[in-house]
Amino acid sequence: MPVYGEITRIEPKVLLGLSWRKLAACAVMGVVGGGVWLLLCGGALGLPFGGRVSTDLAMPVVSLVVAPAALWGWWRPKGLKPERYLVYVARHAMSPARLFMDGPARPVRAKRKPSVRERRR
Repeated sequence: MPVYGEITRIEPKVLLGLSWRKLAACAVMGVVGGGVWLLLCGGALGLPFGGRVSTDLAMPVVSLVVAPAALWGWWRPKGLKPERYLVYVARHAMSPARLFMDGPARPVRAKRKPSVRERRR
């Protein structure tokens, strides 16, 4: 019997082994990527609209257009969803260069003089 470390990380599979998020990403990629491909190659295929670009040249453009949706659906940096991970990255980028656990840095001074036993030799 599998034991999961964190129950909130489990996503239910709703169709074809895809979660809702991945299914939505596939739908967006199909609609947007298909539309861009038809705009670029529609005339070459005999359709009354679209350009006359070859499919070999159109596919890199379509890949670049659908890449954000694919990243949103499948990319899991450090086990987090991309929108949560990017918030942490933005906070880190805008934070000061050094972070201290106990507040801002201050000089550390001994409250009393060291005794003979505390000195290093």
